[in-house]
Amino acid sequence: MLYYIAVFLKGKTSLSIAFHDLKPSAKIFQEVLKIGLPNSVSQIIMSFSNILLNNLAVGYGDHVISAYGVAGKLINMVFMITVGYVSGYMPFAGYNYGADRIKRMLSALRFTILSGTCLCLVLLVPFLWLAPAFVKAFTSDAQIIGVGVAFLRAYAWVVPFMAIQMCMMCTFQATGDAVRAMMVNLGRQCLFNIPFLYLFRFCICLTGCGGLTDYCTHRWALIYARQYLEY
Repeated sequence: MLYYIAVFLKGKTSLSIAFHDLKPSAKIFQEVLKIGLPNSVSQIIMSFSNILLNNLAVGYGDHVISAYGVAGKLINMVFMITVGYVSGYMPFAGYNYGADRIKRMLSALRFTILSGTCLCLVLLVPFLWLAPAFVKAFTSDAQIIGVGVAFLRAYAWVVPFMAIQMCMMCTFQATGDAVRAMMVNLGRQCLFNIPFLYLFRFCICLTGCGGLTDYCTHRWALIYARQYLEY
């Protein structure tokens, strides 16, 4: 942070952080808000969903909550790797969209979807073959290990779709398509995750809830992304 502040203070960049260059603009504020608000609301609802999941899991015992916590660490690890890779595409998409080079942006989108999906297929390994070893690194309790492995393997089948979902979200944000970004963000939690939590709670336990939620979100995102993929 200090490095970037020093670079800006030297005055050799096209951007400035000097107070006298600050020119508030309602249009800029509106653009920032319409892209940032869906993410903010989604994060709030996601936190609520996690609280709800823990409350519902209590009925199955403490070992289920512990197992989900352990499994969640690997799921988040894979998620962050995918997000980090796909995030490199978003500024490129924004620059080309702003320059009206739509075909170049869509070419990058297809490449990122393909290469990101290949990355996700590689990341399947921890879920399918290394799941017991990973869970055992955190606990020696047989019950927690059994449920944790079940969580990971139930989620494994949706990992290959992760990159597609992330690419479409980045495309919506890069092109300033706030409505579609909000629909996908809120759809994941409100249309799928929370209802599935209750459905799985009363029917077939909570093991496959996360995987089914992400698969439905993937299909939901494709509906809104059709015009980009068919261009």
